[in-house]
Amino acid sequence: MIPLKEVEGWQEFKTLKETFGDVENMLKDKGKLGFVDPFYYSPHRKELYETLRQVPLREVLGGGTGSDYMSYLIPTKIYQVMLDGFYEADIMDKIAGIVIREFQGSSINLVWGTGTIKPRWMGKVGAPAISTETASRAVITPEDFGIDMQISKNMIQSSQFDLIEYHIRNGGKAMADFAVTEALKVMYADYDVTLNTVASGATNAVTTANFITARGLVEANNGGSPDTIVLTKEQVSDVIQDTTTGSYSLPFKQAQFMQWSLDGFLGMNWLPRCVATSNGLYSTSAADYYALVFQKEDSLGVAWRQPIAIENYTSPREGLIGAVASGSVGFGIGRDGDHIAAILEGD
Repeated sequence: MIPLKEVEGWQEFKTLKETFGDVENMLKDKGKLGFVDPFYYSPHRKELYETLRQVPLREVLGGGTGSDYMSYLIPTKIYQVMLDGFYEADIMDKIAGIVIREFQGSSINLVWGTGTIKPRWMGKVGAPAISTETASRAVITPEDFGIDMQISKNMIQSSQFDLIEYHIRNGGKAMADFAVTEALKVMYADYDVTLNTVASGATNAVTTANFITARGLVEANNGGSPDTIVLTKEQVSDVIQDTTTGSYSLPFKQAQFMQWSLDGFLGMNWLPRCVATSNGLYSTSAADYYALVFQKEDSLGVAWRQPIAIENYTSPREGLIGAVASGSVGFGIGRDGDHIAAILEGD
């Protein structure tokens, strides 16, 4: 915790005052999309955000302290709430081998080894030249997306500050969930459908055997080492209740039901998602759900052009009306999808 009064003397605070004091130019900084809190790049961010988490948005927006400096911290508090919501729903670091949070330019080139890039003896007679190594490349060009945070004039005028905080936090969550959903869609679209497809054979369900098979397919396809599974919560239930593959002990089933998690089972990291056709695990062509089994390290690359921002935000308080959370993200698949397998539910 730090005394918020101290912030008034920091350079980032002066930047905030200058930013919202020049409405005409505030959103033109280096071609960025919308408002990104100056404290996001500050070494003080962690301690300031932790302090602001102890201050309800209603106190900041409502001017509960009656302090001028607090009114200029409104944008930082708004950004902190939105960012907290975003990180709560963001699982990119758990499914992607590399996540680039910000870069300059319109696109970025990611490179994965294809299995031939390995250490070599230098200068040994007959050793192949290192320069002949091949690699898998993916050019990622982020695309812009956003969501209306649904802050109305009536909310501001009626001082519905708790509701405003709810919408801002949910806006951040929705941004992260959208990006994760699109990433999963890209993984499904680009996996090796010829060698790495498992048909469950069960009606609207999957089995433990399906995941064992999928793991084996990835291992056989250019030496993959799968470590991550993304599936629906209903599929978690399928595995816990499965009796076709092994007779799990009652204590095992009780433990899984208590936490509704399979993490560590089969030596894998299991990431369940809600059952919804918009969760990135639904095939519209097959009209059914699927699960993904993959090697995290070299299956997915994610590139954000910049941190999430707030567009149409031109004044600390009233500027929230019609404000939009925005982002720009792109994806790339490594090794031609060799290390991604899909398990398709049966009809």
